[in-house]
Amino acid sequence: MRRHGWWRVVPFAFVGMAAAVVAAGGMQQCGGGIALEYVVVVNTTDPLGMLLSDKLHVLSFVQDENGRDRVIEASGLVEVGDVLVGVNDLLTDGTALSLVVDWIREADVPKKLTFRAHNSTRCIPLESAGANHDMESINFVVASQGDQQSTRMYALASEFGDVIACELYPIVLADPAHACVPLNNNVTGRFVLVQSSRQCSPHQQALVVGRRGGFGVVLAQHDGRKIESILSPRGWIGTIRTPVVMVSQEAGLYLAELAASATATAPAAIQVVVSDTCADRFRDPTVVAMTMSEKHALLVEATSGDLTIVTQDGPRTAEFVKPAASAALDLAQHPLVIVTGNLCLLTTSLVWVQGFFVLAKAHPSCPIDLQMAKLVEGGAKGVLWSVENANVPLAVVTSVNIPITGAADSTLAIPCVFVSGQTFDLIRLCAEDGPVSIAFAANNAYASQYKELQVLADPSNWPASARGRHVLYHRMRKAMADSDHKLDALDQCYQAAELHHEPPISSTST
Repeated sequence: MRRHGWWRVVPFAFVGMAAAVVAAGGMQQCGGGIALEYVVVVNTTDPLGMLLSDKLHVLSFVQDENGRDRVIEASGLVEVGDVLVGVNDLLTDGTALSLVVDWIREADVPKKLTFRAHNSTRCIPLESAGANHDMESINFVVASQGDQQSTRMYALASEFGDVIACELYPIVLADPAHACVPLNNNVTGRFVLVQSSRQCSPHQQALVVGRRGGFGVVLAQHDGRKIESILSPRGWIGTIRTPVVMVSQEAGLYLAELAASATATAPAAIQVVVSDTCADRFRDPTVVAMTMSEKHALLVEATSGDLTIVTQDGPRTAEFVKPAASAALDLAQHPLVIVTGNLCLLTTSLVWVQGFFVLAKAHPSCPIDLQMAKLVEGGAKGVLWSVENANVPLAVVTSVNIPITGAADSTLAIPCVFVSGQTFDLIRLCAEDGPVSIAFAANNAYASQYKELQVLADPSNWPASARGRHVLYHRMRKAMADSDHKLDALDQCYQAAELHHEPPISSTST
């Protein structure tokens, strides 16, 4: 667990016999029947967020206005029932609570607060793990309306749900606000602001929003309650794909005012920063977050891009090439099924692919347009083709022409992309462990790179001269310098070309 960066823990005054043990988090000191004392070093003048009794026992913790743990609770060391026994070099034994509070307020930073554990079996880490990381730095949402200056608010994302992109999402209010019953308004592709409710759980709210087409839930926590990351429900065997991002009640009210005052020319939007990747992008002043509509427009026109493969073990990435005749892709995350074998040899209906994207191999013995027709008839939502070609390295995305009957400007009935044999094998392996879903993002640089690799996979397409091959090889390496798998494929093509163009060994007679 990441902790706030304004505190650290120092071992202190261990009384009696205490055993040092190595735990999962590192070296610890354990009481062994003796109540241990430890020091929390506080490097801030902000409120500490703990309530003390007259006898200086910790009664409870108080979160800040955004629902975050304050410094003492965030240390992860202090528990309810522990006793404050020292402030810097002053001992609190026999001292009135009011005087101790004055000591804490007047103490210079860093403040050294000494506590005695209430439990004699407690183990105290000898040094704090992750104490140099500020939890707030990667857990927040940024809200904005039109050109209005953005506002940053603390937030925690749920354990479940689709991966949240680092872009700007539109946000709307749920109707009804508690989202415990089907919504009355259109929330498709948006984050939906929902009020915490005792009528239903956050999991049910996520399901309700997801069924209406919403991308995610921004959940305003009950007033005065701590912000928490919503865990997956116990015993739930299904998949909740709609992520829940919890914010404080105060932040929820601000977002509600923002969403209520939104117009077509000044829409309300949020950017969710709950990963190191998004945090790095957010801190980079040269990176401007796109709106999801802008990102969708790029994807519609894309000729290639990045494929996110969402598995039980986390997301993987690959690349795709989209043929010009394909129907438009969208930004949604789509469940995927795999069709094995030759589609032309299947005699039964493919009704089980209905509503899914399909991963299939385009067999040379079966016309690809006939294979497409079978998938469309089965109700497939889209298809990822891996073209079998023994002459092309497995990492290369091979694309083929898909004939379309009708007008010259016709498009295929469903979205269609090509992936490499390597990607096919990766997805098939992931699918053995559980459900797989996919999402698309535009990157038009890949299409020309794979087209060139597909051409160079034929050794006869390389220059006949060794110098010409050398120049072409290094030009291609420079263009693909940021892609290891393409460089490996290029090396294979180059080696095959060298063997193909190798001059015959001349024989001499004596």
